[in-house]
Amino acid sequence: FYNNPVKLRGIDASLNRQLYPGQPSSAETFRDLVAGGGSILVVGPPGVGKTTLIREIARMLADDHKKRVVIADTSNQIGGDGDVPHAGIGRARRTQVSNVHMQHNIMIEAVENDMPETIIIDEIGTELEALAASTIAQRGVQLVGTAHGVTIDNIIKNPSLQILLGGIESGTLGDEEARKRKVQKTILERKGPPTFTCAVEMISKTECRVHHRLDASAGCYFCRKISFD
Repeated sequence: FYNNPVKLRGIDASLNRQLYPGQPSSAETFRDLVAGGGSILVVGPPGVGKTTLIREIARMLADDHKKRVVIADTSNQIGGDGDVPHAGIGRARRTQVSNVHMQHNIMIEAVENDMPETIIIDEIGTELEALAASTIAQRGVQLVGTAHGVTIDNIIKNPSLQILLGGIESGTLGDEEARKRKVQKTILERKGPPTFTCAVEMISKTECRVHHRLDASAGCYFCRKISFD
C-alpha cells in the first residue's frame, strides 16, 4: 500500500495453507449443515476464520458430496492469486473477480455459464451483491457466503444486507392488535423469507453459534422488540 502515488510503504499479504487428509478441519463441526443441502451464511468480524471455513466447505461439497461447486473469489483469498487454484478447494472451480465492484455480475454470470449446484461467495458487502445472492437462491442454487457482523442482528440492521434475512418493511397494526401486543401501531416486519437456510455466527476462533432455521431466528429479532439504533 502507498501513502502517496509513488512511495511504497508496505505490503499486505496472507498465507493460505492446505489441509491434508487427517488434519482437523473447522468445517467438520458443520458437516450436518453441509450435508443438509441448505444455503449457509457465515457471519463474523474480521479475522475469525470465515474465509478458511467456506474454503473447507467448498472442498467438502466438491470432493465428498460430488457437487458442481463454483467459487466467486472476491480477493483471491479462497483459491489464491495464481492461474492454478489453491489445492485446498479440492475439485471446486473458481471464478476470479478482477473488479470487486462487479462481483454481483460475476455471481450471476457464474450461475448462467457454469451451471453450478453450489455457489461460494466470500464477503457479501453491498446491496447489489445481496440482491444477486437472493436472485441465485430463487433459481434453486445452494449458496455458501460470508458477511461481516458479530451476529445476524447486525445483518438485519445493515440496510445493504438486510435482504439476506428477508428485508424489512413498515406495517400498521389495528388498535386492538396494538393494545394486545403492547406496541405502537407502526411496527417493523420481515418482508420475505431469508436468502439463506441456516447461519453460523463465528464469535471468535474457538466459539460459534449455529442457527439451524434462519427464518425462525430472523423472526425472533422482531419478537424481541429490539429497537434500531
